Amino acid sequence: MLKDMPRDVVIASKQQHLKTQQQHTPESALRDLAHMQPRPLYLDWEPAPTIIAHITRSQLYDPIGTAIACLHYGADAIAFFTDHTVYGDANADLNLMTSAIADAPVIDCNYLLDAYCVVEARAAGASAIWTYSDMLPPEALREVVSTAQRWKMPIYLQITSETDLDLIDDLAPHVLCYEGDISELDDLRQSVPSNYQIMPAQVCQVRSEVESAVQQPVAAVMVEAHLFEDMRFVNWLAGLRGKSA
Repeated sequence: MLKDMPRDVVIASKQQHLKTQQQHTPESALRDLAHMQPRPLYLDWEPAPTIIAHITRSQLYDPIGTAIACLHYGADAIAFFTDHTVYGDANADLNLMTSAIADAPVIDCNYLLDAYCVVEARAAGASAIWTYSDMLPPEALREVVSTAQRWKMPIYLQITSETDLDLIDDLAPHVLCYEGDISELDDLRQSVPSNYQIMPAQVCQVRSEVESAVQQPVAAVMVEAHLFEDMRFVNWLAGLRGKSA
């Protein structure tokens, strides 16, 4: 994986890129492109847990081939994240990926700063968005979430133990992604309405982390894409789900 950059540095770069992009492509043109996309795809949460392959930029970066391989070897969906570094071609890569894997939902986990970014993600074929409760002011976050809701896109909201429960109720996301100790997920479940799906926000890097995660009452687990290169993991995952690898 490429070395991670501070989030504020990445966001500052995205803000500059966004100004240029808005001048080049007005939101009305993006909406036309978004309307040409197939409807967003939704996850079937049963049987739990859903397995989401996490694809990000690395020294060997082939998002399309990696996505196809992950889905072949047991992933149910793809989470796409390139904002650990400054990178200007994420939406182009997203568009190519969603065209290549038209039967599986792709969650855009990059930093979406406003409604324009959400429409841009939908125009690139994203089925869902991942939002961060601590990244934007509440009003800006509401704009991002409401825009996604208008496009029928599920919202994954990353939260911490400090996230205001009233904000969660106000945003009404589909999935709560908890950035904290996995042992606290059961307490979180008791404190929020039962209609929310709950999953860890952390990406499992090794098989033992996946094994620990699936022991908890989670709707989904996010797994680093490189694990699907290990046939021992693939076979274990198939056994967990009662399938043949």
